Amino acid sequence: MTESIACIHGRFQPFHDEHLAYALAALKCAETLYIGITNPEGAVAEQAPGAPHRNLDESNPYPYWYRAELIRGSLQGAGVELARLRIVPFAIDAPERVRSFVPAEALHLLSDCDEWQHAKLERLRAAGFRAEFGHSVGKSITSTEVRRRLRAGEPIADIVPPFVEAFLREHPLPL
Repeated sequence: MTESIACIHGRFQPFHDEHLAYALAALKCAETLYIGITNPEGAVAEQAPGAPHRNLDESNPYPYWYRAELIRGSLQGAGVELARLRIVPFAIDAPERVRSFVPAEALHLLSDCDEWQHAKLERLRAAGFRAEFGHSVGKSITSTEVRRRLRAGEPIADIVPPFVEAFLREHPLPL
């Protein structure tokens, strides 16, 4: 069954090929996809189960607007109609606030890849959202690896969408 609205979320620090696969899989399930950007204002105080790096400044170098551009450009480059997308802030640390940015009827699709994803699933369900694992991926690509390569001056074309590589080259931020 196709949902009218689905939602995925992540820090996307930066957006890479597995994030793109996650978004494209969710688009197969819904007419409209909300993409929530967590930590929209940078690092947060809370340490996540199984993701201790999540709250560190060096793990959150890219501001919200920058990540939104990477997501939008990558999906457009993959042939997605931008009218099907909504990119919004996503307060996974305070899931009750998600209702301000994502319609209540949205199906939240998470990737079943680690302990933190399981914790987020429970948080969303406890806040009254429909949430399920909708995309299983490994962690063969991580944003941590993308940032490591960028710091080392190594190529990233094999792990990020073409738009991301070009954008990061044209608009570098200090890491």
